[in-house]
Amino acid sequence: MEFFATPPVHGSLTRFIVFDADFCYKLPDNVSHEDSALLEPLSVAVHACRRSGLQMGQRVLVQGAGPIGILCMMTARAMGAAKVAITDVIQSRLDLAKTLGAEEAILTQHKSPSEVRDMVVEALGGEPDVTMECTGAQPCMESAILSTRSGGVVVMVGLGHPRVELPIIDAALREVDIRGVFRYANCYPTALSLVASGKIDLNGLTRAHYRLEDTVEAFKRASQADVIKVSEMGVDNLSAVLHGIDDIRLEQKTIPIPNENQLLIRIHTVGICGSDVHFLKRGCIGSFIVKEPMILGHETSGTVVGVGSNVKGFFVGDRVALEPGAICRRCSQCRSGRYNLCEDMTFFATPPADGTLTRYVAHEADFCFKLPDNISFEEGALLEPLSVVVHACRRAGMQMGHRVLVQGAGPIGMLCMMTARALGAAQVAITDLCPNRLELAKTLGAEHTICVQGKSAAEVREAVIKSLDCEPDVTVECTGAQSSMESSILSTRPGGVIAMVGLRAARVELPLIDAALREVDIRGVFRYLNW
Repeated sequence: MEFFATPPVHGSLTRFIVFDADFCYKLPDNVSHEDSALLEPLSVAVHACRRSGLQMGQRVLVQGAGPIGILCMMTARAMGAAKVAITDVIQSRLDLAKTLGAEEAILTQHKSPSEVRDMVVEALGGEPDVTMECTGAQPCMESAILSTRSGGVVVMVGLGHPRVELPIIDAALREVDIRGVFRYANCYPTALSLVASGKIDLNGLTRAHYRLEDTVEAFKRASQADVIKVSEMGVDNLSAVLHGIDDIRLEQKTIPIPNENQLLIRIHTVGICGSDVHFLKRGCIGSFIVKEPMILGHETSGTVVGVGSNVKGFFVGDRVALEPGAICRRCSQCRSGRYNLCEDMTFFATPPADGTLTRYVAHEADFCFKLPDNISFEEGALLEPLSVVVHACRRAGMQMGHRVLVQGAGPIGMLCMMTARALGAAQVAITDLCPNRLELAKTLGAEHTICVQGKSAAEVREAVIKSLDCEPDVTVECTGAQSSMESSILSTRPGGVIAMVGLRAARVELPLIDAALREVDIRGVFRYLNW
């Protein structure tokens, strides 16, 4: 797969992009370009929720009150979650989460995983059925495992260290499934529908807007811990090109020419994802290494300005959100419907593919989604992380009535929390290290927020159980942190599911025996499918 702004693929932070028409989606009149650019992260959340199997009435914990975490929270609520808690270590993020509908926002700064667990359980009135871990931080992964009820699901949305030592044994003993979430698949239509129908209101999620000419300043702002989402609002094909660590340059690129199956999209809104910042600061994410200049950005919405000869159903002027991938359509994974696992996928801003932080992008029409009139461009761009979350919730088998723990109140964690609630989770607890993130999660609807700063995995587990009144059925691990993975395993109930959304360390030492003895499933989540 090629993915925008995933080395060596260029992203969409440019003036023009050629993209496959079937990966573009028309925007209805009530969805702005800014909203539609948020469809990409929203699709992450949708995918995360789907991966978790989130159902109506379940309790959900979203770990991380960043963009994805908040979108997970909103998606969980939209999918019928009974109660959603979101956690973060930054209070300002949690405050924002509260304004966006969070019921329980838990500040996890200086809290151990077990303390986070206790806080989550207390906030949710029991352990979450589903936890969406959106931070990629080890402590959040651990607290997600610890907090999620036995038999629950932890969806790992956040990408952290490639290797994380986690209490896998605890997850196994309680049958907490750990399910990974990678991007999304076939989640854009769902994300778009959630925004267009008003079930998810993305207004307020983006905290700052910049012109393409001010991309450097936008990335500086996006790198600040208290920021949820910064959007680039794009007029030539000026592109934000990453040349190396902390080396981003504005360059003119040739306006792409769409092929017969693609749409040419004039980019309106691009969300700066944590992965973009990670590439900027480290030059790689796991095995994805920036070896050549690459355009950043993959959370995208825009307007159709060109239609390929074979494309049906799209017209110039349509507002669309872009699902960032382009698949081979031939491999066994594609043919079986799990195209997010396509080995030949190109994904915006995933090396060597360029992203969408540019003026124009050409993209597959069937990976574009029309935005309804009531969904803004900003909301459309957030569909991508929301799709990750939706996929995570699906992978976790999140169901109505589940108690959910979300580890990490970053963007993915927030979205996981919201998605779990939307799917009907009975209670959702979300953990994070940053109090302000947890405060934001509360504003976004988090029912239970648990600050896991300084907490051990066992302490996070206790905090989660205290918040949810029981172990979570599902834990969505969105941090990628070893401690969070471990607390996810410890917290999730026997027979539960841990969805591994956060990606950080390639190798992690985890208590897998504990997970196995309790039949806690650990399920990987990679992006998303079927927006």
